[in-house]
Amino acid sequence: MKTIIFVLATVWCIFSMSGYLLANTIVTDGLVSYWTFDLNNIDGNLVEDVWGENHAEIVGQTNISDGYIRQGLELKGLKNYVIIPNFGNFGSQLGPFTFEIIVKTSYKISWTPIYRVVEAPHCDKGNRGHGILINATIDFQNRGAFPLPLNNMVTKEDSIYLQRSFRRQNGCSSHSSGFPSQISDGKWHHIVYTYGAPFTDDSGNEWRQSSLYVDGEQKYGRRFNPSNPEDALPYTQPIYLGAINKNGNATRPFRGIIDEVRVYDRGLSYEEVNQNYQSKIGLGVESTHKLPTIWGTLKKR
Repeated sequence: MKTIIFVLATVWCIFSMSGYLLANTIVTDGLVSYWTFDLNNIDGNLVEDVWGENHAEIVGQTNISDGYIRQGLELKGLKNYVIIPNFGNFGSQLGPFTFEIIVKTSYKISWTPIYRVVEAPHCDKGNRGHGILINATIDFQNRGAFPLPLNNMVTKEDSIYLQRSFRRQNGCSSHSSGFPSQISDGKWHHIVYTYGAPFTDDSGNEWRQSSLYVDGEQKYGRRFNPSNPEDALPYTQPIYLGAINKNGNATRPFRGIIDEVRVYDRGLSYEEVNQNYQSKIGLGVESTHKLPTIWGTLKKR
């Protein structure tokens, strides 16, 4: 009898734990790349993509530090950053994507990028490019003549700034917005930028939506026509996590810890963003040079 009870208890524990893991893991539908920055997934200057094949590269001297989940990568602001290759809808193609990162920083002396790409032709002039900046805003009083503002990004504490510039054959289409958000307070913050999430209004019209979330709260939302400009061009330069990539040159390094960077090939919904925000275990396993086979079924969903 004791043996039967023990077996039943063991089975119950296994199923209970499986349910807990699945309920608290991140969204995997549409996940393209995932950089945990855990010690087991860093080999020299190579950061393993534990979900895909888009391995990242560390530039400069960095430290492995306590992360939000296990370990994270500390950037000291001395020309050290992480190069994410240009791939999929997050740069090399035009289409929906989600970019997600968890950061911890106390630096607010001047504005710094989570990432920002500035690329010729056309989108490297004035205040152009695409990315996420913290403690930043536009100096509208000295912006110059519209639509070609001067290089007038200025520091504004406790703010976050989103930029999206489309490269075009004969120009650059830009949209940018800033919002109050206390990021540089020495605490962990979950930042998500979704682009191209489908949305249908009450009249049945289909739109796409661009959103910025901080700690599960939507700071920004903008609806737009699903089609991109016919002459829109994808970016060719890679993403520099923790720096501006201006035509291949790194500037304005970030000071702080980065962790749990993920890219999806679709725009996550509000509910999915919050599922990831609530997750404290990532995929639920500690990867050692590729995930265990058990997670292969999740990846195929």
